[in-house]
Amino acid sequence: MYKPITISQYKSDKIAKYKEAKNTRFIVELTKAGNITKRWEFRYQFDKKERTRTLVPTTLENDRKILQQWRELLAAGIDPLEVKSATRAADVMDTTPEQRDRTFKEIAQACEDIRTQNSTARRGTDQHIQRLTDYVYPKVGNVPITEFNRSHVLSVINPLWATKNRTCEKLLSDITYVWNYAISNGFREPAMSPAQWKGNLEFDLPKSSVVHEVRHFPSMPYKEVPELCASLWETSSNTSMFLLFTILCGIRNGTVRRAEWNEIDLKQRIWNIPKTKNGQPWSVPLTEQMIKVLERITGKRNGYVFTQERDDEKPVSENAGNVHLKKVCGIDPSYAVTHGFRASLSSYLNNETRFSTARIEQTIEHRMKDKIEAAYNRSENISRRLETLQVWNDYCWSELG
Repeated sequence: MYKPITISQYKSDKIAKYKEAKNTRFIVELTKAGNITKRWEFRYQFDKKERTRTLVPTTLENDRKILQQWRELLAAGIDPLEVKSATRAADVMDTTPEQRDRTFKEIAQACEDIRTQNSTARRGTDQHIQRLTDYVYPKVGNVPITEFNRSHVLSVINPLWATKNRTCEKLLSDITYVWNYAISNGFREPAMSPAQWKGNLEFDLPKSSVVHEVRHFPSMPYKEVPELCASLWETSSNTSMFLLFTILCGIRNGTVRRAEWNEIDLKQRIWNIPKTKNGQPWSVPLTEQMIKVLERITGKRNGYVFTQERDDEKPVSENAGNVHLKKVCGIDPSYAVTHGFRASLSSYLNNETRFSTARIEQTIEHRMKDKIEAAYNRSENISRRLETLQVWNDYCWSELG
C-alpha cells in the first residue's frame, strides 16, 4: 500500500523513508557531518538492469511533475537516465539569456527561499546561508552559474582546508545543493558538481581524516585565563560575553554561537542543546558565573543569545571570537584561538584537581572509547558536571573577586 507523502512530512527533518509509489521513495537522512539531507529516489528496471535516478527536492508540486515525466518516459520505452542531458539541455535553451546568465549568488538566493519554505529546521538553513555569505559570495558569488567550475570551488576551499576542514565539508555540500537546484530548474546543463569529492576534489586536497589527525588548536596556558576573563568582563560587548561564556562552559564555540534563548532555562540553571556536533542532544548545567554572563547580555530575550553587534537577528560570526582576541585583546591566533580554551579547561582540571579523566572529558562533551567511561557519559550526571564546571569557573573568575 502506497500513500502520497503529506506537505508536513515533506518539510519535516525527521529521519524517515516514505514510499509514495512502487518505484518512488522520499528519503530524509542524517549525514556523517550531522546534516539533514533529503532526496527522491526513482528506482526502475531498464534493459534487464536495475537503475536509480535521484532528484533534489525543490517544491512538492514541482517534484511530482518531474517524477511523473520520468514515469511517462519509462512507459514509452525510454530510459530516464539516458535522456537526462538532452532534456536538461532543452530546458536551458528554453530559458532567456538573462536566466542563463544568472550568477551563483542569484541562484543560491533563489535556492535559499525554497530551502527555507521546505525546512522546519531554521538553524540548519541559517547556517547554510551564513556559510555561503561568509565564504562563497565574496570570492565567486558573481560568477555566472553556466561558467562556475572546479577552479572556483578550489579558490574558496583551498585557503580554509587545513584550518576549517569541517566547515569546508559543509561548504562543499552547500555548493552542490545550489548546483543541483540550478540544473533542476534549467539554469545550466547537467554536469557533475564541481564540489563533488570522489573523482574530483580528492585529487587536489588531502583527505579530511588526515587533516583532522594533524589539526591542533592553539590554546592559552590556563594560568593566563583568569586575567583574560577579567578583561572580557570589563569590555562587556556581546562578542566579549560570547568569548567569556565559551571559556566558562567548555562547549565547542560553534555550538555556543548558535545558542538560542529558548534553549536556556535560567530558573532551572540549565542549557538544553537540541543537537551538538556529535548529533545528540546535550545539557549544560549553568554555573553562577555563566548566569552572570547571560544576565549581562543586552538586547532581546528571543532568537540567538550571542548576536552580531550590528544585526541582532544573526549569531556572532564563526570567526568573531578569534578576531576579538586579536584586535581587542591583542592575542595572536598563533598563540590562542577560541576553540583552544577547551584544552585550557582540560589542562587545568587534569593538573590542578583530582577529577578523573573520564569526568573531565565528559564535562567538555568528548566521546569516550572506554566502555566504563562511555556508560558514565550516558548517565548525563548533571550534578557531577556542574561541580566540575564550578571549580573551573571559580578559577576563571579569581581575578574578578
